[in-house]
Amino acid sequence: MHRIGIDISRTLGQPGGVGWFVDRYVRALATVDSTNHYTFYPFFWFCHPREYRDAFRPSHPHFRVHDLNRSFEDLRQRWSGQGLTPRELLGPIELLHSPGYTAPYVPGIKLCVTIHDMSFLTHPHFHTEENRQFCMVQSMRAARLADAILCDSQATADDVRRYLHVPLERLFVVPGAAGPEFRRLTDARAIAATLFRLGITENFLLFVGTVEPRKNLATLIEAFARVTKGTQRPELLVIAGGTGWKNDQVYERVRELRLEAAVRFLGYVTVEDLVVLYNACRAFVYPSLYEGFGLPVLEAMSCGAPVITSGVSSLPEVAGDAALLLDPRDTDALVDAICAVLDDSGLRSGLRTKGLERCRRFSWEQTARLTVEVYRRCLA
Repeated sequence: MHRIGIDISRTLGQPGGVGWFVDRYVRALATVDSTNHYTFYPFFWFCHPREYRDAFRPSHPHFRVHDLNRSFEDLRQRWSGQGLTPRELLGPIELLHSPGYTAPYVPGIKLCVTIHDMSFLTHPHFHTEENRQFCMVQSMRAARLADAILCDSQATADDVRRYLHVPLERLFVVPGAAGPEFRRLTDARAIAATLFRLGITENFLLFVGTVEPRKNLATLIEAFARVTKGTQRPELLVIAGGTGWKNDQVYERVRELRLEAAVRFLGYVTVEDLVVLYNACRAFVYPSLYEGFGLPVLEAMSCGAPVITSGVSSLPEVAGDAALLLDPRDTDALVDAICAVLDDSGLRSGLRTKGLERCRRFSWEQTARLTVEVYRRCLA
């Protein structure tokens, strides 16, 4: 039996991709590891006091959230170096897993760090300078100090090795998965009621992700405008996800093309609403320029959505032959792919069938088992 600590701070508030990854992984741990004892820390990453109080509380005899009875400010001050040392604050653990880039090295404690992507180096112009510097500093610390670096895909592992010169023996590929809540829905009335509440017609294309440059939304909006010009299909492009950075061009393109009524930005949506959107869309279109994994592709497939995505970075690893893959910078190719899926019911059906089969190759239980094996190797 070992004592292991895990940073869960990215799961608080309105979690993005990293937060979802951590949440699903921690929940899967309960089903695969009944030996080790786990402590979860909700204060590595900035969060508000209310979010801290709402931290994930696992109902498992070997799981605990650290110091939930202490005040938020007390914990923040202690972690930032005012008061107890980090080792004293963390408690009696043997290994610390930071699944969100940060590399809080503490002498005497093994360190595992998950690096989800390397876009801050492969595509630095996609980031604010502040975010780029943060990721750079923390990833370089991880490369130097971590006993193991976990990556969501082989593509990310290759980038980590190329840019950070991490030896193969410290690199591990541990893919994610779609959770069990992402599934086919059969209640047509419930689907219609959700769409009505969201103000969405049933004839729509869907994109899910943060509105930021690497998601390539300006190209998607351009393609959507060309697909719908002079036709009645589809009526809407629905974009579900929080706002990120450097995204003025996206909103400006909508205005330039006079698509304000046809492009719907929903912002952050609940899991329940997201499942309905995946089930109801005519196609899920994800022309990202770079992904460390691309979890929305698996989520969409699990809900039976036909998927169009990019043939770059990790996305071919995730999608396999179950999606239409294309060059994300080729607007013509994106237009052709969207039209093909909309016009060909046989193609839509084939993509649905292949997608449902493909997503069965991934599970959070597998993610948890692979990660626990990394812990075991570090602690051996």
